[in-house]
Amino acid sequence: MPRSLRHCVRHFAAELTSRTLLGLFRLVPTPKLTAEIVGIFAEGQRKYPQVLLHFLVVPSNHYHALATCGDANILGRWLSWTKAAIARAARFHHGFTGPVWGRRTTKIDVLDDIALRARVKYLMAQACAENLVLKPAEWPGVNSIDAVCSGAVMSGSYETAETRRAAMRDGTQTLPMNR
Repeated sequence: MPRSLRHCVRHFAAELTSRTLLGLFRLVPTPKLTAEIVGIFAEGQRKYPQVLLHFLVVPSNHYHALATCGDANILGRWLSWTKAAIARAARFHHGFTGPVWGRRTTKIDVLDDIALRARVKYLMAQACAENLVLKPAEWPGVNSIDAVCSGAVMSGSYETAETRRAAMRDGTQTLPMNR
């Protein structure tokens, strides 16, 4: 079955969803992984300023992002970069090998205010829908609810693979305890 063509509708948001392979819990939130995923999206914003990220939530086996980008090629490069960086971080923090992502990112165009409200409501309710927490803001993993609702700044850290390898060679960083 052929893949559908990537396209971007200018000045309109799109919901982007990437699922892990077989729905495995590869993105289980830990404080360090959560901080690193936030840092990865921040670095992605720095590298690709044309992609405007409006909302973000990362449950244990997929992620949702609400973003705007007028160029399909730039959006594709941003998706490729963020997914690869998240996969490297998840492998490092949880100690597994092999693929993380199951298939190509699903993109749903959001063309009006009613659809935008519906998508944001859906994204906010992700953790509650799975009966994992009572309130969306209680999710311990990555979510931008506080940033969107109260203007709080999301903070994270981003380490390149070279930085991580150099720190392990120097002995200043060790493998995570849950490996």
